[in-house]
Amino acid sequence: MPDLDDPAKSASANAVEVTGPDAEGSVTVRARGVVDAAAFAAALARTGDPETSTVVVDLLEVDSFSMEAASALLSHQRAVSRAMTPNRRLLLRPSPAVIRKLDLLGLTAVLLGNSESAK
Repeated sequence: MPDLDDPAKSASANAVEVTGPDAEGSVTVRARGVVDAAAFAAALARTGDPETSTVVVDLLEVDSFSMEAASALLSHQRAVSRAMTPNRRLLLRPSPAVIRKLDLLGLTAVLLGNSESAK
């Protein structure tokens, strides 16, 4: 549980970061805590380099995933599909909280069925 009295600790507990690309061309978007949908969408947008082979969306440490964050993820998945880049993969690593939200929104099959998923 983040320390709400310490803004620095609270901010680090609720963060979205992008790392990579690594040697294989993979980029990781990692979110934790309560996902800020705008920051999450911006992070996903930063993965658009044509040289990126795999986008890993690591949500294993997410406690709360909003409808807006789910919409950003769906938009990103659709953009990747439309680009039809043959070697590009989306690897989604959802937390139980993310899976619950996707289930409630009816997006589990859409997002987990059209991406590789690692739990």
